[in-house]
Amino acid sequence: MKKTIALTGLFIFLQITITSCQTTTMETEKFEWLPGVGAPKGYPVEIYSGDFYNGNTWVSIPNGGILEEGWGADGMTMAVGEDFKPIPERFKITYLSFIENQFYTGEFAFPHDSVVALFKEEFNNSPYNPKESFRSIVLGFAPGGMIVIWLRSSERQIEIGRYQATKTDMDWEFFNPQGEEDRNKYVNGVLERRPETLKHKKEGVEFGLWDSYRIKYNWRPKIELKENSRLHEVFLIQFNAEFEHITKEKLSINAFLKRAIPHDILFRYYDAAGNKFAGEYFFDEKEIFNAYKEIYKNNPDQEVEFVFELSADKTKFIIYLKNATEQIELLKCRGKINRSSD
Repeated sequence: MKKTIALTGLFIFLQITITSCQTTTMETEKFEWLPGVGAPKGYPVEIYSGDFYNGNTWVSIPNGGILEEGWGADGMTMAVGEDFKPIPERFKITYLSFIENQFYTGEFAFPHDSVVALFKEEFNNSPYNPKESFRSIVLGFAPGGMIVIWLRSSERQIEIGRYQATKTDMDWEFFNPQGEEDRNKYVNGVLERRPETLKHKKEGVEFGLWDSYRIKYNWRPKIELKENSRLHEVFLIQFNAEFEHITKEKLSINAFLKRAIPHDILFRYYDAAGNKFAGEYFFDEKEIFNAYKEIYKNNPDQEVEFVFELSADKTKFIIYLKNATEQIELLKCRGKINRSSD
């Protein structure tokens, strides 16, 4: 009898131990992150409600206030709940696009597993933030119900998903219970304070524009300096709102990667005397899109270099796209070389 009791007790102990181990193993991982939202300049939106969620854990998406800080910009961030939170499994959103006077809504799956893996990465290539990692999940809202989500850090921003919301409608009193009673008057008031938005509305919204920004090509930046000069870092911002900081080992490797077309580029370098300089250039959208289209027309998978060649007198950079057989110079870039102290 005593032996039976002892074995039963051991079995119960093992059951408790196994269950405890399973609970620990299955416990949802948590990371330090904040939700953020934004919209393209000239295309304002206002969020009515939204949430990220994972099981019984909910994180509110920032709402209230008009968004238009720029595509991919973190225009409104809201600290909610605990600093460390699980990565979402789903999200839902309802918002108003002012330029269309249209509500959109949707509920979507979130790429949980791949985002968990990305949040575990550390970027050790920067002298400023030697152990940087992703810290924000940012939603962007473009006309036509287009939603894009990025992960953001000070070193990198990458797109993780593109979603399509559907048109809907809602009782105006729920959206604006203590504000303007007339919907059209409220919407028109927002538009009239924004000449750029009125211009877009008059000319017609290019609903496919933001998807065209997402097209990627196999290219790399190449900064050609004079003898004994040394490149220090390159910071790329792309039209699809992804950005990256290239320095240290990544700078020496300078790999060809699938990237969207660059919106602007900043680079710093030292000359032979140890003086530090910075070049910052912004690209004409029409010119650079035409140049990429032209150079990739015969082979969309080829490797292309985006070259910045320092002139003989060291006062400017000659900028062009170059493949194995041709090069296309960009003449409408805005930028210059400056002495740099940082």
